[in-house]
Amino acid sequence: MNADQLFSAVNLIAVASWLMLIAAPYWKFTQKIIFNGVVVLLALAYAFLIIIYWGDAPDGGFSSL
Repeated sequence: MNADQLFSAVNLIAVASWLMLIAAPYWKFTQKIIFNGVVVLLALAYAFLIIIYWGDAPDGGFSSL
């Protein structure tokens, strides 16, 4: 899995989480799933991407991953 695929997968998880918060905000498992699972997963994935690709993008900018 390359960085673009990982970024897309994480983005899909974030969108699904937002939909869950919109559809079932008061369900007892919503906050547990979002705040204990998804937020930690996203933080780890983004940290992984930053650590792995730090300084590797000579043409990098705001328009590219």
